[in-house]
Amino acid sequence: MCTLKHRFKAARALISPSSRFIELAVRVFYTSMPDEEYLKRMYKAVMYRELDFQNPQTFTKKLNWLKLCSRKPEYAIMADKYAVKEFVSDIMGEENVIPLIGVWDNHDDIDFNVLPDHYERVKFVSKILRLSQKDFSKMIGLTQTSLSMIEVVTNVLTEKNIKLICATFNVREEWLREGKGKIFNDSPCVKEICDILRDLTPETQKSLLVLAKELLRVEQKQCKSEEKSSKSEETEKIPSPIDDEVKQSKDSELQKICEEIQKAAYSV
Repeated sequence: MCTLKHRFKAARALISPSSRFIELAVRVFYTSMPDEEYLKRMYKAVMYRELDFQNPQTFTKKLNWLKLCSRKPEYAIMADKYAVKEFVSDIMGEENVIPLIGVWDNHDDIDFNVLPDHYERVKFVSKILRLSQKDFSKMIGLTQTSLSMIEVVTNVLTEKNIKLICATFNVREEWLREGKGKIFNDSPCVKEICDILRDLTPETQKSLLVLAKELLRVEQKQCKSEEKSSKSEETEKIPSPIDDEVKQSKDSELQKICEEIQKAAYSV
């Protein structure tokens, strides 16, 4: 079916020599044309200026000069995502090459069930930490687009990415790679808190447990309010009396908790 867009392109190709040349080049019409002539005509059709191979000055002109005058066999290997792995491993060592997941001739042949699960685990880490994709990517030095493409298995999760995620969020590398064991490394604070709790009386332990639950409730409430504010419009927000009331409410809740902690400490 010939759409309006196709008709417009056909009409433009008939009127403009440059558009006509590009359209025919896309359809592999100039296979017998000498390379130098083809590059000159294509450059003029796209850039609207002549291409000088004798004295190239701009970046694009130098690139075209390289296409014509520098034809090293390894260039074909470097442009092949599969063949370049062996090329790089021979020079730098296999440990510096991104692991190969699979090779397919057609995207319809890909069995997504055999792809590594650590891509899903990356998303799970950001979810459990209540971090947006934008904040998560920023903390590990990636763009939001790059992280999104990793999560949908378009981009490869590199060794550097894995190390950064583990170091930044205290995630166990074995869990991220293979899904084995606990998600996070034990914090030194956890062990210290457990040691202190063992030395306290049962009554004090119960009091601290109640306080810990209350602190967790306040923190979860604060996280939810931050999530709502991040989803709101990103323009600068004007402070309102309601915001002040919420802040005062949080401060009073924390003040009560601190008073309870002090009472528990004096009762030991």
